[in-house]
Amino acid sequence: MAQELQDSVQPDSRGVLPMEAKMKELRTDPRVTMFLLPMAKGSPKEQDKPASSIPTPKATPGPPARPTKRAKTSAKAKAMCPSKLKGFVQRDANGQAICWAFNQKNGCKLEVSNGRCKKGMYCCIKCHKSNHNLVTCRSN
Repeated sequence: MAQELQDSVQPDSRGVLPMEAKMKELRTDPRVTMFLLPMAKGSPKEQDKPASSIPTPKATPGPPARPTKRAKTSAKAKAMCPSKLKGFVQRDANGQAICWAFNQKNGCKLEVSNGRCKKGMYCCIKCHKSNHNLVTCRSN
């Protein structure tokens, strides 16, 4: 743009700014759009082989094991949590959410399948056992 605009950058008699007009022209210019194209995926670089003749132990075949990510409780969920359930861990050992309604006095009215509703697992939010809720929990 600097090479093509050798004149003044002040607005002309109609109020048109020369740099704005040139920017609109260059938006579709191939000299500019080629820099916006995605880069080709390159091949990985070969690592230098170790100089020692001692063979390195090979890993077991198959994909490398990934560490499991623990779901974090969002700020919105913390704010919406009923006061009686605040302070308890909101997920079970497997990282599944625990149903808040199940752990309250009135219980959950949703359809249950495999020990859970669409809101979460049916287990005690205090001791994480599935045979009772927080209202009937006897653990200290």
